[in-house]
Amino acid sequence: AKRAFALEWRTISSREGQHFYSIVVEKVRPRWWYIALASCSDHALAMSYELLVQNPMQGINLQLSMDEIGIVLVCFMTFLGFAGVSLVHLKSFHRWSLRRGDAPRGTTLLSASLLFATLGHLL
Repeated sequence: AKRAFALEWRTISSREGQHFYSIVVEKVRPRWWYIALASCSDHALAMSYELLVQNPMQGINLQLSMDEIGIVLVCFMTFLGFAGVSLVHLKSFHRWSLRRGDAPRGTTLLSASLLFATLGHLL
């Protein structure tokens, strides 16, 4: 779906600016959107703009690209997996320390790696 919107200098230079609302409907499968802004004038033009592209048919994922649909669930499940492995490992680490007095040196490194990986999913 190719569309062009003409810009009126009087409107775009006003305080409110110019607004466009366009609906893109794909009948076969979802597509990616490409948006290009170009100035055809002979002189330099400074312009600020704000774009909000949404796909309301995707529910809570309406602002995600089609290749990112479901990523929130995948990240959440990965976080839960790392958190579970971290808890099991820390429990084992604690039991080992109580029985033998000191855990193997590599265990501390593994514990830190698991904790950082788990926290990294929150960022």
